[in-house]
Amino acid sequence: MAQWSDLPLDLVVSIAKRVLLLEHFIVFGAVCRSWKSAATKENFTRTHQVPLLMLPEKKGTTLREFCSLKHGKVFKQNMPELVTGKLFYSSLGWLMTHPSWTSDYTVMIHSCKRLAFCRPGLGDQQWNVIDSSKTNDRLYFDVTYYEGNFYAVDYFGEIYVCEIEDPKAPAKTRVIVPRLPYEFKSPYIIEKLYLVESAGALLLVKCPIETIEYFKVFKVPTSDGNWSNSELKNLGNRSLFLGCNSSFSVEASNYGCKANCIYYTNRPLQRQQGEDMGIFNMEDGKVESYVKESLNFLTPHLWVEPSL
Repeated sequence: MAQWSDLPLDLVVSIAKRVLLLEHFIVFGAVCRSWKSAATKENFTRTHQVPLLMLPEKKGTTLREFCSLKHGKVFKQNMPELVTGKLFYSSLGWLMTHPSWTSDYTVMIHSCKRLAFCRPGLGDQQWNVIDSSKTNDRLYFDVTYYEGNFYAVDYFGEIYVCEIEDPKAPAKTRVIVPRLPYEFKSPYIIEKLYLVESAGALLLVKCPIETIEYFKVFKVPTSDGNWSNSELKNLGNRSLFLGCNSSFSVEASNYGCKANCIYYTNRPLQRQQGEDMGIFNMEDGKVESYVKESLNFLTPHLWVEPSL
């Protein structure tokens, strides 16, 4: 009988490219030497993974704790570089300055009223502020990368595309979708907005900052700018992950997540223990807790996607 290690390499590579879960891919590479040779970064199909929740740092230790939602366990990892390095929250978890990084990348950051980017590969030695003289009346809530462009959303739900492709032309933003139609609920309700890519579509999610009364999801009408009939009442087999550093989605059935649910973390003005993180069910509006530790205003909980 033939051994698994005797399978043709091209067949093993074909199998490797069909393994979606990173932890399964690592186990795949541990089967034997020939399978390990196929379990390379190039053969791993890059998809969003179920993230780990990095818990707030604790004084006097370089250990960081990571909560696995899939396994319901907390893992500890010694990471002294997180104490001495500079951290930047990003759409894929967190970035840390490191001299060995490739220079072929673009980083976009935002504050309340400004967008800025840096492209080291094109010689940028500092941040380039976009439309610095025209953004004083805008309040940016989120920025994300979608289909080759950076998109931003402001307080009113107006969607902008960041035009930064030509290094010789001034960087600017352009409105591609007008304001989300205003729905009055209460003069005391302030909403937070997120941009999320899900199954090839760009979604806008809004929810109150101070309560978990509701989450509303809209498909951004990038083609015609018409918000009519854009609200999604059901996410189907998708799970959304929202956070101060990262917002993305995964196919629930592939990764053991709860379908048609929104995993959220660090609602900044939540007043009661346990309300700043949870799982919101789009079908019945109920909220389920997934981790007990919460309410750390100095160090947020971060979604961190595992990668090779």
